[in-house]
Amino acid sequence: MLSGLPAPLMLLAGFTHGIYVYAAILSLMAFWASFYHPIANSFISKVHKIKVSEALGLHGMGGTMGIVLAPTVAWFLGAYFGWPWAFVFFGMLSVSIAVMFAKKAVHIEDLSHGKITILEALRMREVRTVLVLNVA
Repeated sequence: MLSGLPAPLMLLAGFTHGIYVYAAILSLMAFWASFYHPIANSFISKVHKIKVSEALGLHGMGGTMGIVLAPTVAWFLGAYFGWPWAFVFFGMLSVSIAVMFAKKAVHIEDLSHGKITILEALRMREVRTVLVLNVA
């Protein structure tokens, strides 16, 4: 449950007015988000035992697309609606997706039998949502 901590912090950053509070929130977001890759890579390798390299490649590609596109989306939101709205938008999006995933929690044991393929995984609505979020 604590893995989603940066999402409400991002939302909170959009409503702060003090530079020190803003800096503290961004520091906490960066610190907590730094735990993502080791955990995500471990989870991916446990779920996709047969095509680990393909799954990690798709994950990396989505992350790179996110690095490219997120500043553009944030700029657009900041330029047209004010800089706090970039944080509010991504924070609300992240919290909404976290709630969706919490409702559809899947246990590693259910997927780790090694029979799921990348194409089958891409048919799952949740996986497609994660890919979109990696791009956004």
